[in-house]
Amino acid sequence: MCLSKLKGTIIFTVLLCGITTSAMAKVVVSILPGDTQTEIVIKAIKSIHKLNPQLKSEVIFKVYCLDSIKNASAEKDEVFILHLMDRKRVIAAKPYIYAVIAKGGRVYGVSEPYDKEYQEMGIIADETVRQYYHYGGVKNIKNMFLFILNKDFNLNLSYAPVKESPELGIYI
Repeated sequence: MCLSKLKGTIIFTVLLCGITTSAMAKVVVSILPGDTQTEIVIKAIKSIHKLNPQLKSEVIFKVYCLDSIKNASAEKDEVFILHLMDRKRVIAAKPYIYAVIAKGGRVYGVSEPYDKEYQEMGIIADETVRQYYHYGGVKNIKNMFLFILNKDFNLNLSYAPVKESPELGIYI
């Protein structure tokens, strides 16, 4: 279920990211985050566009929620990032996962668990991608996207290494 208070922001971000002008774009990166990560993902995408305005015409970012993934259609050579912890997300995204892979794309599983079933489905457990997502925050998610754009699409973009956060502490 989409977070109702973020729904307008998600729609704005989808339009901001150029989904309506997909004919101009070269690269598609989509994500089905956990509900608590959705706002962070949107802020990370906005940060990428602010630092790299040329990417608005080169990269389409798609942010899905549990309801919208059921009607999604995959693009050629797309990268899809999937939050694995919620089994409902994986089940809802299964047709999309297979469509992305069938069109030559890659599917990265983030969070736990990553098991044999996911491996057999073709979901990739890239440790660097998983670490960016695990430690979270706008900067790590932004750098996860930039890392993937470099790795999978050979875009020459600067990105920082994963910034680990302590397991326990007071965060302000």
